[in-house]
Amino acid sequence: MYIFSFFKSLFRPRNILPTIYFFANAAIVFFIFYILPYSITPNETMNRIYLGLIGLGVNFVFILISLTPMGEAFWRLRNGIKRQPAAQELQQDWSTALEVFEQVKAEARGLSKSVSDKVKLYYSSSEDINAYALGHRTVVITKGILGAHPEYLKGVLAHEFGHIAHGDSDLKLGINVSNCILTIFLTIITFFTYAIITILQAFDSTFTNIVAVILHFIFSIVIIGLFKLWNLVGVLLINWSSRKAEYAADKFADQIGYGEQLAMFLSAIDGESVKTSAFDIMFQTHPDTRDRLAALNYAA
Repeated sequence: MYIFSFFKSLFRPRNILPTIYFFANAAIVFFIFYILPYSITPNETMNRIYLGLIGLGVNFVFILISLTPMGEAFWRLRNGIKRQPAAQELQQDWSTALEVFEQVKAEARGLSKSVSDKVKLYYSSSEDINAYALGHRTVVITKGILGAHPEYLKGVLAHEFGHIAHGDSDLKLGINVSNCILTIFLTIITFFTYAIITILQAFDSTFTNIVAVILHFIFSIVIIGLFKLWNLVGVLLINWSSRKAEYAADKFADQIGYGEQLAMFLSAIDGESVKTSAFDIMFQTHPDTRDRLAALNYAA
């Protein structure tokens, strides 16, 4: 189910640019494994191809794991996400949030069968006013939004169920897995490169020092610089797709009857802000609030 959802997200029109980036990442992983100094067959050409395919297989397996409930559980553990708040004074607000969650989930499942009955609500101790969805079974609300009016929560949670229904985090997870593999290889290369530089500097001769400086320059500027630039490209493309996904999730909330509540919430927390510039919006995962309100046919 999860891998089908992932491939489905690859071919959504709004994901076209991140999808191209994802396949480019996969090609880079293939190439890195392709050039590994390791032999598994006497035929050199087939050996290179097999190594490359092993790289793609590793990439695919880790993507598959990240999409499963086990992957979601690992992410929650890593980010300190709890099943519910521990503080006693928050229990009443949490009970209200759970009631709202179950009500909105029933409406969301009525519209989309992609919303699993196993989706659960989780808690983050962050003071930020925020909520977000991950994978297919996780919706998180923060301490900052926990005490919000139930009508506001309905709109916010309906929006998050839109992300669940559309599998919006699948492609991002896939890209992050590929980037992690590339980061591991870069870390290994960094270790060996600086080991070589240290050895060259230990000779303490003009020639070896010059070679060490050149090697350090090439590695720091070219290799690491290109890697950071490539990551930046990925961030910008994911953000571009994410902004489109926000509009789609807003529409989903409206379709199940909570568009007005969502608009009221957006207006209350950000309706008076200055419109975001075209340059700044490139680095944001969400569209300008005024544009979202306009799409919901709501005047702030």
